[in-house]
Amino acid sequence: MDQGWISVSYPYEYDQYVSDPQYGWILDEGVADDKYGILGRYHTRLWQMSNGDVVANAHHDNDSPHQADQYEEAEDLVAGFFDNDLNNWWVLHDHYELDNYIANPLNDEYATCIYKVGS
Repeated sequence: MDQGWISVSYPYEYDQYVSDPQYGWILDEGVADDKYGILGRYHTRLWQMSNGDVVANAHHDNDSPHQADQYEEAEDLVAGFFDNDLNNWWVLHDHYELDNYIANPLNDEYATCIYKVGS
């Protein structure tokens, strides 16, 4: 939100869920650099897990038919919001293998991890 992004949850995005061992299925909270994305937009889905971690899916949506057309560029953009604040955040680019390769050239299957310093 500090970067000028806005909430885009329902009705401006499709609902997506992740499974949490304590909370069950958790609905995402979406943020984006444009509410409607008529000309495309950078979009991140966020889930607050029961252990306090936040899981995110950063991507770029194209204008039509409004589906994800970039993952790695969006991941780097979001990581960049934190990367220059070394006193508060620790960013490990492509640090964790998700083992979710699906022959999609838009996704390298590695997650960037962002940690609060001291956590």
